[in-house]
Amino acid sequence: MQTECTKDTKAVQSKGQKAEAVSTVQSMTSEAVPSAGASSGSNSTGLDKCISTAILTKWGAQNQQEAFYTEAHLVLDTRVEGEKTTVYLLEQFYRFSFENDRFVVTSGHSSPVVMVFTRNDDDTFTLLDYHAPIEQTLEKEFSQNAIEKFRALSEEQLKPLQEKVKLDAESFLKGAGYDESTVIDINFSR
Repeated sequence: MQTECTKDTKAVQSKGQKAEAVSTVQSMTSEAVPSAGASSGSNSTGLDKCISTAILTKWGAQNQQEAFYTEAHLVLDTRVEGEKTTVYLLEQFYRFSFENDRFVVTSGHSSPVVMVFTRNDDDTFTLLDYHAPIEQTLEKEFSQNAIEKFRALSEEQLKPLQEKVKLDAESFLKGAGYDESTVIDINFSR
């Protein structure tokens, strides 16, 4: 069984996002996600890939001048209510460019995010909402479990995200024909 991830751009735009930032609709197929009864906090492959697609689509469409961009995320909590799946996560997004023979992060961010998907009859997910609560509204917009996990995040828990970003950058460089001597300069901060 396959799962397709699509975006409902009208719903995303209704939260005040610029159309240019969300107008590109990307589809991807992946392994099926467990039924709507999935346990809270599950990080299913299909939904996980849909989250990645949403992050890359939202932030990647904003500026095409960088050589490369990538994302990493940590799901803090997942709530399933009927056809809707709400995901609370920490997202990281980084853009890379070449500067003085170094492959460096030119911009990026790390922030708490809420994504709401609807699960369709054909086992596809449609992104309905994507927003980053500000610190003052985190208590209202995040589940209590997600808030506790977010506030307790340690550098050790963030290392897998940083490793993923570094591996993505290395893979890009290798695929683009650069040798291993190209220095990747990444400065991570939460």
